[in-house]
Amino acid sequence: MNLNSIRRRLPFSYAAIALLAALTLGVVLIATIRGYYNKQERSYLQGNAEQISFVIARLLEAHIPAKFLQDQVTSWSFLSQARIQVLDPDRKVLADSGVPSFQQVMMISDLAAPRGDVFVERVESPGEAGVPVTLPSWGLFVINGDLVTEAGAGGRATGCYEPTPGTAGASECLTREPVFDKTLPWPQMAYSAITETITGSVGAAFSAPVGISMSMSPSLYGYDFEATGSSTQRRSRQKVEQPVIAESGDLLVTVVLSDGPAYGDEIVSSVSRAWLVASVIAVILAAGAGWLVSRQITEPLQALTSVTTRMAAGDLSARAGVESTDELGALGAAFNEMAGRVEEMVRTLRNFVADAAHELHTPLTALRTNLELASAEPDSRQQASLIEAAQGQIARLEGVISGLLDLSRLDAHPGEHASIDLVETLRDIIEPCASRAEQLDVRFDFNLPDRPVYVRGNADLLKRAAGNLLDNALKFTPPGGTVSLSLSAVEEAASITVEDSGIGIPDEDLPRLFQRFHRGRNASGYEGSGLGLAIVRAIVLSHGGDVWEENTHPGARFRIDIPYE
Repeated sequence: MNLNSIRRRLPFSYAAIALLAALTLGVVLIATIRGYYNKQERSYLQGNAEQISFVIARLLEAHIPAKFLQDQVTSWSFLSQARIQVLDPDRKVLADSGVPSFQQVMMISDLAAPRGDVFVERVESPGEAGVPVTLPSWGLFVINGDLVTEAGAGGRATGCYEPTPGTAGASECLTREPVFDKTLPWPQMAYSAITETITGSVGAAFSAPVGISMSMSPSLYGYDFEATGSSTQRRSRQKVEQPVIAESGDLLVTVVLSDGPAYGDEIVSSVSRAWLVASVIAVILAAGAGWLVSRQITEPLQALTSVTTRMAAGDLSARAGVESTDELGALGAAFNEMAGRVEEMVRTLRNFVADAAHELHTPLTALRTNLELASAEPDSRQQASLIEAAQGQIARLEGVISGLLDLSRLDAHPGEHASIDLVETLRDIIEPCASRAEQLDVRFDFNLPDRPVYVRGNADLLKRAAGNLLDNALKFTPPGGTVSLSLSAVEEAASITVEDSGIGIPDEDLPRLFQRFHRGRNASGYEGSGLGLAIVRAIVLSHGGDVWEENTHPGARFRIDIPYE
């Protein structure tokens, strides 16, 4: 199968167009979505940075301990799911939450009844009495899940508490470390903590029950308590910095938010996968549509090719069987019309060659005979007579050849057409015809309009057509007869009429009267090549007109109609 055929190339062309359209649409769509979510991610970080900076400014004015600032930054990092850094004016890190984990453990402590408040013995220095510090009866803590799943680590949460009002002592920072069953997979491990160890800053410690322990993972819709989470999820590449300015105008710290949730990546990835699937389907459908269209196009073309092959092999009767009403149907109809004309032309040419051979053979044979006889004739008078007869045959041959040349020129190039006045054109041939009619003792009448009659044509050719009709009329009209020429203007054409009172035309000769080399049965006694009327018809048809003939008993009438300009 030819790979360069339309049936092969069209499906690939359709598929290529579909692929190009899909690629363009995909690039624009993904770029638009990516740009939108980049803007949203940055806006999210910027809004959080402004609010966190406002709170940090208040905390710094209250001179809170650095440990408490770190705890706050860690809490905000969990809530915003972004990395939060606090940098001093020299760009040194004061607090850094680190990149938040996608695996979190939420615990609600159960320190309440039946014991009531729980006290941790705080020792100021060796030998001094301890000062009781009151812990809250409950608490909610969130622990980084990555620490829980690390080997040998249980995960810790640290918080600082102020003493109960009215008691002595300073604030107390406590570390809470739940106990997990490391033999369980995540997230079941997050639910396994039932006790925790609480340790004070000076080493006092005790165990307490955990009321609730459960896994948490951030999602597009908040926090998911069932999701497995993954520490390999993507983070946003957006980063914002928000300066914290004191009332004096000095830079206190700079709050930096980065590594926020990249939910846009998930959406872009989903859209990209959907686009890829849709593109593949579109390319396949386009290739299928191209294949169907190629079949509809190539099948008629293949049928037409088969017909042309048959014609090339000599079967001129072959015709295309295309019956559709589209361009291919028009092509098939045009081909059939062309084939019909070619067949008719070939048939006409064959007949013409046969007729021409016959018409040329007869005078050539007579010419040869007369020359042979003349060369062998001793009598000079008889020899002169034979030579004169040979010259007559030569004149006949010249007439036939001249007529054939005229017809071939008309077929190849009908001449230049312009606006002409038929009245003036016909006047040019009246005087020669009148002179010849007088010599033949034939009456010649003509009737031309007084006003011009304009048509678009070739004056010399129209003179030739009218002149041929007048020559025939004068040749076939006996002495004492009449020949007339008239011009009239009808509705759509100018009509030239030539009428005579001569021998007329046998009815059986009328259908073939304008064919080449055809001569009427009653014209055998008159000179002629049988091409005069054929030339008349060729000239008239080249002007878009028509020619008619009829018997008038006696004589005949010919009429030429030429359309107006």
